[in-house]
Amino acid sequence: MKGNFWFTTYTGKYFDLGEPTVDMVDIRDIAASLSRQCRFNGHCRTFYSVAEHSIHVADSLPGHVAIYGLLHDAHESYIGDMTAPNKAFFRTVPITAQRMEQLEHALDAVIYRALGLPMPTDAVHREVKTADMRMLATERRDLFPNQEHTRPWLVERERVEPFEGITIKCLEPGLAESVFMDRFGIWLSVWRGYQ
Repeated sequence: MKGNFWFTTYTGKYFDLGEPTVDMVDIRDIAASLSRQCRFNGHCRTFYSVAEHSIHVADSLPGHVAIYGLLHDAHESYIGDMTAPNKAFFRTVPITAQRMEQLEHALDAVIYRALGLPMPTDAVHREVKTADMRMLATERRDLFPNQEHTRPWLVERERVEPFEGITIKCLEPGLAESVFMDRFGIWLSVWRGYQ
């Protein structure tokens, strides 16, 4: 779908939501964007980035899966913020959960292809999703420790256990970006070693 759905990224690339291509993807854009996006739409007492969340998810996984944990929210670097081009794009299509899932999947496919990775297998996807849920339980425990909720969180209803060995540091954006880039190099190298 062509149209006026493009925006300029951190590194100066043009990213078109209607027709994303591999040459529009740069890991530096992903790291920069995710390090500046606060989890929970900013509804936490201290800034805590999507990049730091992704780092923790990756670090909790086995080496050959960790790269997918690091990149599991990479599509949010392109659709997380409702910028004017994003709003224009979403006005052209019905916004449904299914459409959002299709868009995320399409963006993931372009991102993985651009970074030289195949799409994760169903088994890898399930492993990353489990780690993502455990990280959410960890964030619930550490970022919202004394809040009484009349409605239980999903992780509470499903009795998901938080990670014991992970410490949320609430890194400032520049440091989160740097650590994300370091982990990308490490986990990509480890993944290649398994191939």
